[in-house]
Amino acid sequence: MTVVCLYVRSRDFDFAHGKIACFSATLGVGNVAADSGHGACFDVLELKEKFMKIGLLAPLSLLFASTSLLLPSVAFADENIARDVDNHPHHAFELEPHFLLAPLFDHGAPGAGIRGTVTLLDRGFIDSVNDTVGLGFGADWTRDTTWVPIVLQWNFFLSENWSVFAEPGAALRLRDDFRDRGPDFTVYGGARFHFSDNLTLTMRVGHPAFSLGLSFLI
Repeated sequence: MTVVCLYVRSRDFDFAHGKIACFSATLGVGNVAADSGHGACFDVLELKEKFMKIGLLAPLSLLFASTSLLLPSVAFADENIARDVDNHPHHAFELEPHFLLAPLFDHGAPGAGIRGTVTLLDRGFIDSVNDTVGLGFGADWTRDTTWVPIVLQWNFFLSENWSVFAEPGAALRLRDDFRDRGPDFTVYGGARFHFSDNLTLTMRVGHPAFSLGLSFLI
């Protein structure tokens, strides 16, 4: 008869000492003395409970171990390119549809918008830094308010996956079915997570709104 031996640690099953549990491959009950001088005898139900416990703990242990190994690899792969002045996506136009919130207007009602940015300088204002400059324009809508912004977008590429930007500018604000019209200032700070050279997740915080969208680099 084939015999399988399983070492059971005391902290897993509340045994006073580690033991060797011996049983047949057909789940028959064994009572075989271990090298330590202790015997172990489990019935089928007891074995089932213990293996169910192992089955619950094993996936969690595997997940923790996999994550611990993966995160350093991702961090290592995300190379710092802040001073590699030509190492960034080269594109002429960025199209960015987004959702937005304007907390100071329309009781914080959600809205939507679209932004287009034309690249003006593929190498920005600072020669030793990986930066670009663009001119952005578009429209943002909430329940009762529309903004038509024009901004200067200054981008800084920090790593292969992340870039940040500043956007000072101005906007035409329209309310009450466009009867109330007037100027407004805009100032934003934002960040992008680069899925590829042509697609990013773009986040923006500032006045008059917060936005989250996708950028298509063309």
